[in-house]
Amino acid sequence: SKINATGEAGAAAADALIEKFTELAVAVAAAFSVEKVAEFINETAELNASLGLTAKRLGLNTEDLYAWGQAAEETGGDLNSLTGFFDYLNRGMADIAVKGTSRLKPFFDELKIKVTDAPHHVKPLLDVVGQLSDAFAKMDAQQRAGFGEKFGADPGTVLMLAQGRRGVLDLVQAQKEMGTVTEADTEIAHKYERSLEEMHDRLRLVGTAISSEILPKLTGFFDMVGKII
Repeated sequence: SKINATGEAGAAAADALIEKFTELAVAVAAAFSVEKVAEFINETAELNASLGLTAKRLGLNTEDLYAWGQAAEETGGDLNSLTGFFDYLNRGMADIAVKGTSRLKPFFDELKIKVTDAPHHVKPLLDVVGQLSDAFAKMDAQQRAGFGEKFGADPGTVLMLAQGRRGVLDLVQAQKEMGTVTEADTEIAHKYERSLEEMHDRLRLVGTAISSEILPKLTGFFDMVGKII
């Protein structure tokens, strides 16, 4: 009958519409996934390149710095706060080696921690952090918070150091066993970042050349239109 034929035609049209929407949804999801993957790759490259530069600035092994950062996250800290703490210690230790004093020297002296092992030569940064860890482990929470603030350590880092040198090293080792970022990884990321920056610079120059060619003509056109109006 005509009614059945019309119903069947309507159902077929509905099925076709649903199929088209499904295809569109799949295409949009795929494009979104590709964009997210690209975004993740770029973020990872940026973080790894920054990690490599920070490790060099601090005089640390890349794998060590990454593992320490991951360990700090276990106690509520993060890599940025940890490197800020390391930077502050490094500057204070350098001042002691060169000038014989720094704003941190009274605090090191109070904890009986020597940061130099020869005239004008500081101990490795992580050795000094290990000594601080043992000192923090013997303090109550209020003392740790006070000394943590003096040494520029965030609460998460203070909590990590409170476990003592052995406890901290166990945390760091556990992170290394799960996997770490190597110096080679950071070098690859740094080259990628440089390549990306150079491409952006080239595109900017191309855009400038095109704009310099087109803009005067557009300006003249707009001026002419303005006079007519």
